[in-house]
Amino acid sequence: MATLAALAVVGCSGSPRDEAKKALESLHSWAVSTQMVGERWMEGAVPDPYASKALQAFGKKVRKERDKIASGKLPADMKRYLVAAYDSTARTADSLMSDVDKGDRSAADILKQLSARARAADSLEGRLGAK
Repeated sequence: MATLAALAVVGCSGSPRDEAKKALESLHSWAVSTQMVGERWMEGAVPDPYASKALQAFGKKVRKERDKIASGKLPADMKRYLVAAYDSTARTADSLMSDVDKGDRSAADILKQLSARARAADSLEGRLGAK
């Protein structure tokens, strides 16, 4: 419910709305990219070293974007939601990277989390674009 309230506030002004939409687009992209690397790794189509380095880079970049959002001018509710979503995506990339490093290919739950995060970001992005 707080997210909907934040969307309503964001919808009232141009710049924060654009910033939120851009942040949601980026979140969606990072979640999908992480999911794709994880899925291809689990299928054996991506070598362990590539998957590990890609996931490590994704985690770093997601955290960097999260820090920019945290210091940005978005409404507090939207900022909290995005920071938490970015944190969750970074932790999921880290967890998947750990599985790659251990050779544990049973990461189905992690991939479901990424898929859910991407769908949530896509849904909110759609709401912002509709206003």
